[in-house]
Amino acid sequence: MTLLSVENIRFSYQNSDEDRLDADLTPVFEFDLQLDAGKILAITGRSGSGKSTLLDLLAGFLKPIEGTIILDNHDITDKIPSERQISVLFQKNNLFEHLNVLDNVCLGLSPNKSPSNSQKQQAMQMISRVGLLHFESRAVSTLSGGQMQRTALARELLRQTRLILLDEPFNGLDEKSREVMMDILKQVVGERQCSVILVTHDVQSISAIVDVVAEVKAGRLQIAPVPD
Repeated sequence: MTLLSVENIRFSYQNSDEDRLDADLTPVFEFDLQLDAGKILAITGRSGSGKSTLLDLLAGFLKPIEGTIILDNHDITDKIPSERQISVLFQKNNLFEHLNVLDNVCLGLSPNKSPSNSQKQQAMQMISRVGLLHFESRAVSTLSGGQMQRTALARELLRQTRLILLDEPFNGLDEKSREVMMDILKQVVGERQCSVILVTHDVQSISAIVDVVAEVKAGRLQIAPVPD
């Protein structure tokens, strides 16, 4: 079943206040994409090719000139980010460094910072799942970069959205931690039948969990083979 359908989306930074490297390399972006439920799509391409532009359009941070974005049979093209069934983890993980790990992860379920006991239990289960058990009371500011990334990913996986957007989510993780997080991501996708779009510079290292690969070239998506 098709979960996400991006149809004739066009965008130009000439019509935007954004100042981005993408704008210098590609004057107009034109994206078409179909993604089934329960699938993980890896997006690759050189720096400035438009990978982050695509994520911003899907998340609602940029508005297309024309075209439609259909998610779970709903037209979300004109919806603001908070009204989309999409969670986003960009390279800057946007954690609250003055809060501890548990409080940060709970924000995935309770944005008002008043989680119930049940929500705290769910957060603790995800914290354990990503290998941070006994770190729940630690201030995020005291964590390593890899631990911060696992905290941020745990928060996003709790949001129960239909589509998860990840920008280089395994940066800062050693090989063992990356494999653990990849396994968790694959399990969550299977359990919830959600879908993932994952931007990466190294498709080979995550090929075990990827169903589809697309490369951004000259502002367009081109399907590429999944590496063996």
